Amino acid sequence: MAKILKKLLLYFIAFVLTITLLASLGYYFKKDIAQTASSFISTHTYDSSMTYDYAFIFLGNGEFRAPPIAELAIAGHVKNIVFATEIIQNDMLATGIQKTESEMIYEYFLFKGISPEKIIRLQTEVTSTGDEIEVFSNFLKSRVPMPNSILLSSSWYH
Repeated sequence: MAKILKKLLLYFIAFVLTITLLASLGYYFKKDIAQTASSFISTHTYDSSMTYDYAFIFLGNGEFRAPPIAELAIAGHVKNIVFATEIIQNDMLATGIQKTESEMIYEYFLFKGISPEKIIRLQTEVTSTGDEIEVFSNFLKSRVPMPNSILLSSSWYH
């Protein structure tokens, strides 16, 4: 188990370095960095011959992180989509007038035709990327058998 988590961490570090480089190129070519990074995720950092057991989406910029994962899920490259729920931080969210990012992401996937059974919302109250990494790690530890492949959707600044 520790070996798999270590491998996951190494993949995440490589992913972050790749996205950082991509963001630099996006800046150089005057493109929107978040859009450039999400386009990179959907076209370059996955093996199209694979089917991923889980795609983990980090909250923040969900409008750029969710669409590439939806495309991959629709194409059959992702079996399950996983994301955490965040702490409700203001009264408009608490009253339901405004939706949280995780609620909007969930509704987006439903709108795109992804089955609710494939969408796993981890009922937590994360406040940071560090919290999400811990939640995702605990989720993976609870899977029996351990997944063979995962995909991470994040942004260059992570």
